[in-house]
Amino acid sequence: MNRVEQDPRQGHPEGDVQSDTAAPPYQQGYPSEQLPPPPVSYQAPVVTTTTGTSFVVAAPMTVYREAPVTRTCQHCQAHVTSAVSYTNGMMVWVICGVLAFVGLWIGCCLIPFCLNSCKNVVHTCPNCHQIMGIYDRLNG
Repeated sequence: MNRVEQDPRQGHPEGDVQSDTAAPPYQQGYPSEQLPPPPVSYQAPVVTTTTGTSFVVAAPMTVYREAPVTRTCQHCQAHVTSAVSYTNGMMVWVICGVLAFVGLWIGCCLIPFCLNSCKNVVHTCPNCHQIMGIYDRLNG
């Protein structure tokens, strides 16, 4: 007699072989997977003065570095990416003085005035051209 063995995967909806260790049935009262809470969005507090129509809006602190930042301009209230320019700050003068002190006074002490990595970074709004913030290299 011909005996045909049936494939154990047939008849199972996913086509998987059922294992001996099946997941326990869902029991009410047990929490399912715990997902982390969604990130908290920062709401800036608004303080309204009682005199006239002036008001103060406290914005979250923005850290200014070498790269442009995207934020709301405190002057024109537009959401912009800051324009970056460089100005000579105290670090340029300190490096220049140190180079002159060690004997590089014949022009080499002027090198820091040509390097943007020694200068302060000024972030301005491209709409209203007001200063949004300054990154002072010496004071961090």
